Amino acid sequence: MKRDGGFGSMEVRGVLSVKCADEAATSALVRCTRSGADHDFQFQTHPKMDKALWASDYALATKVRKAGLPLGGQGVKVLRWKYTAKDESTVPLLVTCWPDPTGDGTSSVSVEYTFNGDAWPGLALYNVAIHIPLPPGAGAPAAEATEGSVGVQGNALVWAIPEVSAASPSNSLEFTVRGEDIDTFFPVSVAFEASA
Repeated sequence: MKRDGGFGSMEVRGVLSVKCADEAATSALVRCTRSGADHDFQFQTHPKMDKALWASDYALATKVRKAGLPLGGQGVKVLRWKYTAKDESTVPLLVTCWPDPTGDGTSSVSVEYTFNGDAWPGLALYNVAIHIPLPPGAGAPAAEATEGSVGVQGNALVWAIPEVSAASPSNSLEFTVRGEDIDTFFPVSVAFEASA
């Protein structure tokens, strides 16, 4: 998130792995369902997968069916995907950061997140980490979060929230820290895991 509250970009990556527990399953065909909303996703099949089958039927199988998928083990990655967005309306979590110099050498900072469930119905975010850069040499800030926990990693305050969903769509954090240059609190970055 940018200083003016604008959005920079978002990237979501994922991997589909297949693990065969039965010899008969090694030659399986894995059918995937694609929705109309996935046209912005980029998909990449593993080099051993039949790319023509994926392109025509959204199905995954090895090029040489006799070879099949490996049996047991950790499983094998068969498909990767990536989604990149620069449009704020597609972002599942919006974060605003308001640093205010107090005039005594410190800044009072208010941070708020809002879950954008309309863009991603049924989605829940887990292990959310909001990273707010801190001024050099600022030390540990005095922080109060109504949800989650707050810590310092390197030169950033990290607000960790276990889960964000439609049931808990918004929350805030306030902290005071040494330093009055508001540019040092940006850019704010966000990381999370998601499931629908």
